[in-house]
Amino acid sequence: MPEERSIRPATVPDRMASLLALAVILVGALALPTGASARWFTAEIIVFDDLRREGIHAEHWPAEPGAPLLRNAIDLASRSGDASGGVARAYRPVAPSQLRLRGVWNSLRRSAHYRPFLHAGWRVPGVPRRSARAVRLGTDPGEDDASEVADGLRAGHPKHPRHPLVHGTVMVSLARFLQVEVDLLYHRPANGEPASPDFAPTRFRLVAERRMRSGELHYIDHPLFGVLILITPA
Repeated sequence: MPEERSIRPATVPDRMASLLALAVILVGALALPTGASARWFTAEIIVFDDLRREGIHAEHWPAEPGAPLLRNAIDLASRSGDASGGVARAYRPVAPSQLRLRGVWNSLRRSAHYRPFLHAGWRVPGVPRRSARAVRLGTDPGEDDASEVADGLRAGHPKHPRHPLVHGTVMVSLARFLQVEVDLLYHRPANGEPASPDFAPTRFRLVAERRMRSGELHYIDHPLFGVLILITPA
C-alpha cells in the first residue's frame, strides 16, 4: 500500500513556497464568500512535474506501486457535453475559461523548475462520503498509446511516456469540512535516460486525504511531482 504523504510548511522548497505565496494572492483576489452557494462546489486541480528530478534517488521506490481503483469512478472526459441543472450538473467539467487557477498555471509555466501538465475543474455536490463519487482524471499510457507500449514491450523496454502523465481519481465529500481524497499514478518521462528495467522506476503513486475549507488552495507534495487543489462555492 503506497505511503500517504502529508505536507508541513517547513518541508516545502523555497521556490515552491514563493509560487504558492503568489497563488494565494491570485486565488484570494478571486475567491467567493463561503456562503455564496448552497451545497454545490467547483473542484479544480493542477498537477505539475518537478524538472529537477532530485526526488528519484531520495528514497526507495517500489517497482510496482499499484494502481488507482477506477471502478465506479466518473470519467470527466465522457461528460463534457452534459447540460447544467439537476443531476446532470453533478461531476460536469468546467469550461477552461471558468478555471480560477489560470494565473497559477501560467506562473508554473514560467518557472524553471516546474512544468504543469494537467489542469481540470468540475462541479461537485456537497454530499457525505457515503454518497460521493470519485472522478477519473488524466491519461493512462497503457490505454491511449497502446501501439507504442506494445512496441516497447517487444523491444524489452519499460513503458516510458515521452511526456509526464498522471491518471487516477479525486473524490470530494462534505461533512463539517470538505474532504478531498486523491489517488494518482504518475508516469515519469524518459528524458533521454537509458531504457533499462534496472535504471529507475517509471511509475509513482500518490495517495492522500486532505480536510479543506472552501476557497483555500492546498498543495499535496511528492518528491517528483505536485498537486494543487482548490474548492470554491459554485
